[in-house]
Amino acid sequence: MNDNNNHESGLAELRRAARAGDVMAAIELASVLLEQSASGSADQRRAMQILHAALKQPQAAMAHWALAAHYLQHMTLAEPRRLALHHLQLAADAGLAPAVDRLANQYLRGIGVSYAPQQAIRLLQTLADCGFQRFAWDVGYLYSLQSQAGASSKAASAFARACALGYPPAYFSLALRFANAAGVAADPEFARALFLRAADAGYPDAARAAAALSSDAQVTESRCQQWYELLQHNLRAAQPMLQQLESAGMLVDDSMLPVINKLEAHFVSLGHPALHMDEHQRLQVQASNDQLYQASPQAWQWLSQQPRIATSAGFVSDEECAHLQFLVAAELAPPQSYTTQATNSQVENSAFTGMGRSLGALSSDAVVRVIERRIAASTDWDLQALEPSSVIRYQPGHEYQPHVDYFSAEQIAINRDQLEDFSGQRMVTFLICIVAPEQGGETLYDRTGTRISYQHRMAALHYNADKHGQADPLSLHSGTPVTAGEKWLLRTTLREFSRYQSDSGEGQ
Repeated sequence: MNDNNNHESGLAELRRAARAGDVMAAIELASVLLEQSASGSADQRRAMQILHAALKQPQAAMAHWALAAHYLQHMTLAEPRRLALHHLQLAADAGLAPAVDRLANQYLRGIGVSYAPQQAIRLLQTLADCGFQRFAWDVGYLYSLQSQAGASSKAASAFARACALGYPPAYFSLALRFANAAGVAADPEFARALFLRAADAGYPDAARAAAALSSDAQVTESRCQQWYELLQHNLRAAQPMLQQLESAGMLVDDSMLPVINKLEAHFVSLGHPALHMDEHQRLQVQASNDQLYQASPQAWQWLSQQPRIATSAGFVSDEECAHLQFLVAAELAPPQSYTTQATNSQVENSAFTGMGRSLGALSSDAVVRVIERRIAASTDWDLQALEPSSVIRYQPGHEYQPHVDYFSAEQIAINRDQLEDFSGQRMVTFLICIVAPEQGGETLYDRTGTRISYQHRMAALHYNADKHGQADPLSLHSGTPVTAGEKWLLRTTLREFSRYQSDSGEGQ
């Protein structure tokens, strides 16, 4: 009740400020109305009027971003897709950081624009050079997927720059490179210290990775402790400069670059021989090889042909697993909060007792986009036929009671007639284990007895339709209760046709 009262009070305050001529309050009000009002409602029409009026004001960039954010959530339709990219480009051109981020995301997805990872890196590097921590990490991750000479060194340097900005995931990623000699000379002692720094910030899997290195014969604990203490001191001493970056706001500009240069030089002052400043006063990591740290998906192992069920080991990396947990952990919610009318919501709301989060147009990132492309490539499926991914978490006692993932004929008709979704049946369910349970948590196909016992980093898939394209009742399955540990899955489904309409209004 208090939350609802606070929401209504905040909305009333925005209305008063908007009536008084506060353009930013009006834009915020419009954004709230778009988020909570039904399509075609009076509130939605009012919100659009506010935003289009704001396009003529000095705050036009924020209005373009609000419109882009609205249309991005309707990208399956041709006209909203065109409008989303139009407003997104204008907001990005005006230097609005969230718009630059989402534009980069579109280049990684290849919807409405050509797939262009180098263009995405360029945009994300612009944000990183403004002091935005996450995007410095994104640049490193995207470089780590490229095979050309020097890519592994660029990845390590980007992760080191993100470490200089105090970003916990970057300590983990840089540690992986030193632990695995990926682009840099192996240094398991420095790697263990970096893992411990990431663990200090509660980063997923960092403590386990640090513990695994403690048994390495090359690791001298006293030397590792020295590096760890140096890293702790380095971060504490950097806090005043890091606080300066927090005042940068949402606009892209280079005013913070001198501070970033100082932070990177400060990180180099750790004294590790692989770290140095280049002629442009930017942090670089000395390369020693071109080895990359990547996922290594294995061939599909078929467990059943009725229904069709298969698994692939090593489908994602430790880095990707930890990142996905970090991405969603703070926003996990019961299924009622993230399911939609087109996702068998009644089944999930009643059958699933865990938590989850969807990863849509405004919340997906570079890792999600890369994994989506990997899924499409591994299944030889049209990328545009993938539903948005989500992450679900099972804690002890949580389960997913017996259910099917395919749509009924009635749901397909609702999708087509009410939601303008012409992508047809959910043909395949695709799951990736990012945390494996210690006990329990198998997927059981109730009518055949086939079971999937999850292992860390593995992928699993099952067909919801038979070889003739008909819904397969044998795909009935359940997520058995987790009895020890936790189970985290990233999941998506592969649809019969493209989810994205062409300009003619039909599925592509």
